[in-house]
Amino acid sequence: ADQLLEGGIGGAFYGEVKDYFLYSQLRAQGEDCTAARFAGIDKPVPTSEIPRLLRALGHYPSDRELGDIFRELAVEASGADGDLRTDPPATIGFDRFVSLYVNHRPMFGV
Repeated sequence: ADQLLEGGIGGAFYGEVKDYFLYSQLRAQGEDCTAARFAGIDKPVPTSEIPRLLRALGHYPSDRELGDIFRELAVEASGADGDLRTDPPATIGFDRFVSLYVNHRPMFGV
């Protein structure tokens, strides 16, 4: 993930993506939660947070584009058994989210 974003792992945008990802973890657990937190860049977020994360990063995908993203995740999760899943996995990790963002964001500087 560190090579996919402008500036790499030390860049400002990488830090911004990481911050939003961590906030999504807190948001999914409940902002007022007093239980132990499971937040960290190595912990996943629910796939339901993907639209909010993309919008926080300035990409406002249509419902069709979001459907394409979720179908991509479902096909990826189908595995080698040949059974095509129709639902995406329940969670997504940071590296996979970054690659999704890079593949689906609008082109910059064109």
